[in-house]
Amino acid sequence: MNNLITKITLSTLITSITALATITSASAFSFSLTGTFEETYGGTISGTFELYEPTLSGDDYQCSNIDITTTAGSEIFAGSNYTDSSDNAFLSSCSADGFAMSLYDEASGNEFFLDLQSESSLVDLAPSETAQINPATTYEQYFDGFGDPTTRYIASGTVTAAVPFEFSPTLGLLLVGGAWGINRLRKSRNKIE
Repeated sequence: MNNLITKITLSTLITSITALATITSASAFSFSLTGTFEETYGGTISGTFELYEPTLSGDDYQCSNIDITTTAGSEIFAGSNYTDSSDNAFLSSCSADGFAMSLYDEASGNEFFLDLQSESSLVDLAPSETAQINPATTYEQYFDGFGDPTTRYIASGTVTAAVPFEFSPTLGLLLVGGAWGINRLRKSRNKIE
């Protein structure tokens, strides 16, 4: 009886760790991005975000966990942090190619707008694969409340798909240690019988 329980426990442990190592969501994609703005205004852009495919036909893509930072390049663009957890940020669109988001700066009363678009569909990227950021359609705008907005376009940049899950050496050691421990427990119980 103890032998059967040990085998079931070991089988359950191996199945659980195997399932944990292969967990991926078919509809969720994580990305990191990095790039530089054109020389006229300068600055850089970097950060991370997640994109979710529609669950029903006709639904829109969903973006979340957005944390994008632009750095200063000129006096006009002092640098901003676009995050969907901020009360002052508003996500205006999300697609398979990117998203658009506005940010209100309470201190200055100014508004910033970021439109991030890749040259290809992000959801088609394999883990660790990159897509070029589209310089013609990726830009940050600054609104001071007077006249037309000032726009700085991206000069170059990439969006990289994250690896959904890697089986780490630590998990491997835990698996081997767990199997060894269960084997030792089984042998000690056999000696007692």
